[in-house]
Amino acid sequence: MPKVSVVMPVYNASRFLNDSVNSILNQTLGDLELICVDDGSTDNSLAILNSFEDSRIKVYSLKHQGGGNARNYGLSKVTGEYLFCMDADDILDLNAFEKFYEISEEKNLDFLVFKAINYGVEKDHYFETEYQNMTNIYNKVKDNVFSYKDLGDLLFDFNVSPWCKFYNTEFIKSTGAKFRENSKFHDNQFFWDIIFKAERIYFINEFLYTRKRYNQSLTASGDIGHIDIIGVVNDIVKLFEKHGQLDRYKHLLYNLKITWITDRYNQVQEKHKREFFNKMKNDYLSLKIKEFPNILDEDKRFIYDCVIISKSYNDFDLIKQYFSNSENKLAKLNEDDLKNKKTISELNNKLQEKENTIKELNDDVKNKDKIINDFNNTIIPNNEKTISELNNKLQDREKTVNELNNNLKDKENTINNLKSKINENNTTIQNQEQAITDLNIKTENNQQTMEKLTSIIKNKYEIIDELNNNIDNKNELIKNNTVEISKLKTKNRNLIEENNYLKTELDNRFSFKKLLKKK
Repeated sequence: MPKVSVVMPVYNASRFLNDSVNSILNQTLGDLELICVDDGSTDNSLAILNSFEDSRIKVYSLKHQGGGNARNYGLSKVTGEYLFCMDADDILDLNAFEKFYEISEEKNLDFLVFKAINYGVEKDHYFETEYQNMTNIYNKVKDNVFSYKDLGDLLFDFNVSPWCKFYNTEFIKSTGAKFRENSKFHDNQFFWDIIFKAERIYFINEFLYTRKRYNQSLTASGDIGHIDIIGVVNDIVKLFEKHGQLDRYKHLLYNLKITWITDRYNQVQEKHKREFFNKMKNDYLSLKIKEFPNILDEDKRFIYDCVIISKSYNDFDLIKQYFSNSENKLAKLNEDDLKNKKTISELNNKLQEKENTIKELNDDVKNKDKIINDFNNTIIPNNEKTISELNNKLQDREKTVNELNNNLKDKENTINNLKSKINENNTTIQNQEQAITDLNIKTENNQQTMEKLTSIIKNKYEIIDELNNNIDNKNELIKNNTVEISKLKTKNRNLIEENNYLKTELDNRFSFKKLLKKK
């Protein structure tokens, strides 16, 4: 039995595959097996895997189904004490397994977690992200073994990716956890199914993994697969319920449901928005949790309500865009509101100071009263003057307090006016929605009219073509008649000439006969 089993799904990763495989095979802890599952690559990834002459590497080839399917297949082949999930274009520090194994054995861990550094391929630079640093979690647990119970709401700051964790294989098999299949968000299901069962977790506060990042990553491509986030989130909710944690975390979880789904909707390509919106709306309408909307924070409740009232994704986008513009317009009002709040805070501080002064004066008055009671027979006339002055001061203080209260009421009126303006904006949105509906009806009527006009114009063109053909035929006939007329004219001239000739001939003959008769 090897100490470590590495499961590596591979799909069209030829560019960095050699570096990734070598970062596993060249570990200082060499007692390992590398299970590579080619997920139907169309480049030469499979040939690269088969080119390694190392008995520790095992290569399997599947039809393309996705990372979750490939990881689950790899899990079924694992024989090592510990499990590590590697991505085919990333790099692991060469001493990582030796460190992971030693700490896991020493502390009897279910799994350990560590940090990753990002490498931007296009710009050739390294950078950190809070999601992969998990600073808040480390600051909470430090160098202690912990479980989810120690994290509270920081549980949602966990990086759910499997490649930043080193698992005890027996623990993973006991949970029965699997990666979500046929989904690009397959990591979530696996993580949330094991976190509530892990009792011993440890954080190594070191960068031991290099994550390759591209401008167009798998989860940022905005394709139809983004819609699966709805099913993923619902399954996460079921896992919280399965492990008895839904009541404890439902406020955060339901707000994150809106955030996760909306973020993926905003990333999806335009051609997929209609289908995404319809499934999102159906999901929200199908919720049987009556208190769901009331659990949401104000901004998440706004998104939820927009989805419910929108008839199409276009309406939803228009409402979001309108409120985005409205927020800019209200920024000035909010700024003024902050100034008002600051003024109110300053007034409250002054009021507190006045109250403290009044309290001090009251204490002084009490002391004076005690002195008066104790030494009533020895009071000098000036004491009455002093008390009178103190009473006057008290009246002045009360007047100041009343003025401050009036100012506070003015500020409350200002806030109420702001709320009224927001309600007016909501009414404007409803009017715009009706205007959009009217425009859609007019557009449909115009389209029908255009189709009728197009049909009439087409018929007119056909009549014109027929008339042109008739004109051409008439012109041809006229041309032929013209030729015939010319021939007839020529023939007529010839006949006239012949007639004249015959007439002349007859005249000559007649004259000759007359001459003969005379003789």
